Amino acid sequence: MAVDFTIAADVFAGLVAKIDKVVERRNTIPILSNVHVQAEVDGTLLIKGTDLDLEMHTTTEIAAEVQTAGATTVPQKLLADILRKLGKNQVRFKADETNATVSAGRSSFKLLTLPDADYPEIKGVHDKDAVEFALPKARLRRILNDCGFAISSEETRYYLNGVFLHAVDGRLVSVATDGHRLAKLEQEAIGSIGEMPGVIVPTKAVRLFKEMTDWTPEGEDIAIRVDTSKIEFSATGFRLLSKLIDGTFPDYQRVIPTGNPNRMMVDPEAMQGAVDRVATVSSERGRAVKLTLADGTMTLTVQSPDAGIGTDEIAVEMAQPFDLELGFNAKYVNDALGTFPFARVEFALGEPGSPAVIRNPNDEHRLVVLMPMRV
Repeated sequence: MAVDFTIAADVFAGLVAKIDKVVERRNTIPILSNVHVQAEVDGTLLIKGTDLDLEMHTTTEIAAEVQTAGATTVPQKLLADILRKLGKNQVRFKADETNATVSAGRSSFKLLTLPDADYPEIKGVHDKDAVEFALPKARLRRILNDCGFAISSEETRYYLNGVFLHAVDGRLVSVATDGHRLAKLEQEAIGSIGEMPGVIVPTKAVRLFKEMTDWTPEGEDIAIRVDTSKIEFSATGFRLLSKLIDGTFPDYQRVIPTGNPNRMMVDPEAMQGAVDRVATVSSERGRAVKLTLADGTMTLTVQSPDAGIGTDEIAVEMAQPFDLELGFNAKYVNDALGTFPFARVEFALGEPGSPAVIRNPNDEHRLVVLMPMRV
């Protein structure tokens, strides 16, 4: 279909760039590398991209000067690169059935198009079954920051390749685990989520939480609609629709210890530094760091058969004196500590073979569980 409009290049570029992390560069369906460009009679410019699992729509309040309303599809990366280099100049976009011309001043580019009628579309959230609520920007970003690091990348257990969202006592609970570590976060939502089904939001959608909060205007919340198969996030200027993972998330409550008696307070930055230093002796991924706890001191040890031994010590505050020796994956320890930007965190420890629970002592609604390693 033909389309012809003029708009500032930087405005157009901003809309196309937002599609970047949705569109796949390499795929067996050529049109999925394209972005769908649509101009309405009233000057509304709509940009859409999809990978068949995610679908992103972007628009702007700045009206285009539309000569011919219509739509087409062009290569997303190529269009984004061209628009970015045209600065703030007015750009004319004109397309017919086979080509699109992007021109500004003396610059002109001709791009191949594919029919807009062939562009795939994901069926939206079912209105009848939808649960609707909203989250302030900071709360949506917390799901990524506090749980995202624990998402599994193991394809055989595909049901762990995302964040499990569900309602507990009217609060939104987010959980991620890869079987070696688990992160859980409870937050208040705006609106009723009592009927919300438990759903698994895939990793690719979760990774876009940061971008969506950056795009959302200050003071505006992000609206969320969800049914049993899809979830939609929207605010001024964008709408993201994502398919959900069709699987059953495990009963995560069973792996959260409730009776670990050995409790201590740690400076997370000091512990991160010590773990990083002792792990220097090993190039092996997943090397265990041994923690020896006694008399208010944590001794950290990493041993490598090829390089030697690294040790370090930091002070800890024990609720009651205890002696304990146990091991954890050094990378997982530092990943978890990096999500606690506080002066102190609490470790609740049990027997050497028991999982550890890490919390901010001032936040009862968030925790991380680390599974132990043999040392």
